[in-house]
Amino acid sequence: MEFKKSLKKFRTDNNLTQDELGKKLGISGKVISKWESGYTMPDIEKIKTLCEVFNCEYADLIGPESKSKSRKKEKIEPVKEEVAKEKKIELNIGKTDSKFLKCISGLLYFLAKIMRIGLYIGVVFVVLCMVILPSIVNMVNVNNNEISIRDFKDDVYYITKDNTNKYVLMYNDRFLDADIDYGLFNKVTNIFNNYSKNEIITTLESSLVIVLISITVLILVFYNLELLLNNIHDKDTPFIKENIHYLGMISCLLIAVRFCEFVVSLLLAKFDMASYSSIEILDIVFLLIMVYVFKYGYNLQSTVNSKIYYEIKD
Repeated sequence: MEFKKSLKKFRTDNNLTQDELGKKLGISGKVISKWESGYTMPDIEKIKTLCEVFNCEYADLIGPESKSKSRKKEKIEPVKEEVAKEKKIELNIGKTDSKFLKCISGLLYFLAKIMRIGLYIGVVFVVLCMVILPSIVNMVNVNNNEISIRDFKDDVYYITKDNTNKYVLMYNDRFLDADIDYGLFNKVTNIFNNYSKNEIITTLESSLVIVLISITVLILVFYNLELLLNNIHDKDTPFIKENIHYLGMISCLLIAVRFCEFVVSLLLAKFDMASYSSIEILDIVFLLIMVYVFKYGYNLQSTVNSKIYYEIKD
């Protein structure tokens, strides 16, 4: 009987789950699953421990047939065996380093989740801005060097010059504030003097739509980042196919965010307003390099007779 079949039989006969057996060996249940699927094989020390757990002989677990085959293979193909040993790559990580890696990935996972929740709040805020923006723009009137805003209660706020040529904020002929930024005042008057209210509303609403798309894409970025960090925290190795996929998705989504930023800057250029800022292009390049590194690690790990693994040392 093959090792993977005999292992599963001994485990089920002893009423043990993969996780329970893994705890007895000081490993995860996922490693047991890989052994039973024939994807990997335990080392000699782990086999001895299995024999002690199941109270069986080495030949009962490995099987005399498998044992004789392995000996025959050693005699017939000694060169290939040596090549296999040369290809074997060990990634030794101390116990402290392993715990630190899991701790950091777990912490970053929760931070990514918090950021994603914050972005959901941002979506609500942008949608509210889109709803009230037309009403706010229609409340504003610019006459010469004065800006007036009539609110829903029909009260009037206006910014104008006083006797000392300073811009002041007034409310129904009552003085409120004298610290008004001239640059902002000048920018608002130029926009309302040079463009119709419909043009202003259309441009600002279009910009908010792009910002909303950008925030939605960022939500997907942090969702994929959560999945990536969770895998790094839980799996035996970070070099798995899922992680390559998540890193690739994050890179593509961040490029989309960068494109949204560029579109918003084009829309607001005619108003001479600050553009919507987001991720830097160097961050995207860094992520693309990470995709390559993870893909290289995965391909190396998937090579025949090659294996990258963690050896936890006390």
